[in-house]
Amino acid sequence: MTFDELPGRARLWVHVADRSLTEAEQSALASELRGFLEQWSAHGASLAAAASLEYDRVLVVGLDEAQAGATGCSIDKLVGFVRAHGAQHGIDWF
Repeated sequence: MTFDELPGRARLWVHVADRSLTEAEQSALASELRGFLEQWSAHGASLAAAASLEYDRVLVVGLDEAQAGATGCSIDKLVGFVRAHGAQHGIDWF
């Protein structure tokens, strides 16, 4: 699923980096995030999610909850991914 395919009712999480990401960082983020979202689940149910990086620093993750909704644990996994990515690449997403 691409970000543009998400329905208008999709649930969104927005993280803003403390600086603009370079093209190499954007490419790495896209690759790592794609892998995370492909495996993201809530109590064993796959989540229909996609992400977009806007303005070189605004990460938007969307979830179509019509298929399966996010739970506290799955949201924690997303936050953990974003936090770990930031620590690895020197980016403060919070």
